Amino acid sequence: MAQSDDNVRIDYALPAVNVTAGVAQRITSCPASAEVQAGLLEGDDGLRIGFAYKVAIAGKQRPRRLVRLDTESGFLVDRETKVQFNDDWFLKGFNGKSTGQGGPLLVSLIKAGAAIVAMSANPIIGAGVAAAGAKPLTEGPDRPVKQPHYYATNWYLECQPEVVAKLAELDGRRKDVATLEARIIAGDATTTTQELLTVRRGQVGDLEAALTVNATLKGGLLATIDANGAPVNLTGQIPAPDISRWFRLRSVRKEVKTEADAVTQAEPTIDDMLKGRNPRIPGVFGYQVKIAPDETLAKWFGCDPKAADAKTCAAAVLDAEPLNTRDLNYLRPIPASVKLWPNPQYCAVGTVCAADESWIEAKDATGSGEVKLPQLSRLFTMRTGGSIFGGRTVGAEFGSFGEPTMLQYNIGSASKDVASVIDASVAGATTIRDAPGAATKRKLDELKNARDLQDLLDELEKEAS
Repeated sequence: MAQSDDNVRIDYALPAVNVTAGVAQRITSCPASAEVQAGLLEGDDGLRIGFAYKVAIAGKQRPRRLVRLDTESGFLVDRETKVQFNDDWFLKGFNGKSTGQGGPLLVSLIKAGAAIVAMSANPIIGAGVAAAGAKPLTEGPDRPVKQPHYYATNWYLECQPEVVAKLAELDGRRKDVATLEARIIAGDATTTTQELLTVRRGQVGDLEAALTVNATLKGGLLATIDANGAPVNLTGQIPAPDISRWFRLRSVRKEVKTEADAVTQAEPTIDDMLKGRNPRIPGVFGYQVKIAPDETLAKWFGCDPKAADAKTCAAAVLDAEPLNTRDLNYLRPIPASVKLWPNPQYCAVGTVCAADESWIEAKDATGSGEVKLPQLSRLFTMRTGGSIFGGRTVGAEFGSFGEPTMLQYNIGSASKDVASVIDASVAGATTIRDAPGAATKRKLDELKNARDLQDLLDELEKEAS
């Protein structure tokens, strides 16, 4: 029988998932000119600014803790280990085998799934508003020559001329695309038509990109647990994107009827004008991001703050030092929903401003997604060691975020293995087969093997003497 004198170590990483979120905001229409706005009433279409929004939410995997797998064999045991990795150093495959005097002792198999969880994102929904065709105010009926005239000066928000030009060009390019596509559908198209369609589609994309600003959750949101096991760091804020560069201020002086109405408005800032619009513009106060872990699974597979071992469990999870072990250590990621919505008003950093459900314009700038958070899981361990009288088989399959989709645990003697299988899907359903019979049979086999070994040792003593 062989005993290895080499201490071989294989490393792999336990994962964590960082939540990232962002909003792309594109201007789709401008208000009327300042002169036209001066004659409109609040709520008129000529005062509106149109925007389209695209929300994206995703979970990005990162290493959280190093696991050092000790593959050294023990007394009367041969051990063979093979590990495969993904490019990011998470486990992809594991094969291990230990053989002792009584036969196979350990066979473990880990397979990492290649599935990738797609995070949902809202499609861009246009909110374009056509410019109103209202005419500037006229001076009204003739007045007596000696009657005094009173004037008021007010400030209005207009799009920058280059924004107006790009929107007009975008509209023209879209019409070209529609015309060319219609020709192709009708069969009245040449190679030149198809080439021109490709060019026009590219121009549409370039113009849309030039009219878009992005706001992202800087650094992402890495949920974790506190010293008592409770999930923390579940909320974050996305700063408001800079859309002020699309606009300019212009003052208009118009005649009013009374001296009391003859007021000159102090010049505001573009930012103040945008925040004071009616209806409100989603995004001018930034966005809120909130993670909501599944409470039931967090209690089952995480560190329950109400449990007696909460502090011990949390300490093991929060430990960032490399873990030296001979056993299979893994996590059960906790599913969580992520929601993003625009703040309805100024919201201080570190606070949560609830979404305004009555805010119709905010619905296009709202999004949600689902992620899996392995860092909220307690640390699970499956023993892989056997004895010279018995064997232990461990099998596991994992998804791309480290979640176990199947665990198999077989315990048996050298003469016969008796298996128990645990289905460790995220839903947590478990089934155990033949456990009582296995325990009784294993005990009888171990007693028999012990007697056989004692007889062998007695025989060797006699030969030596």
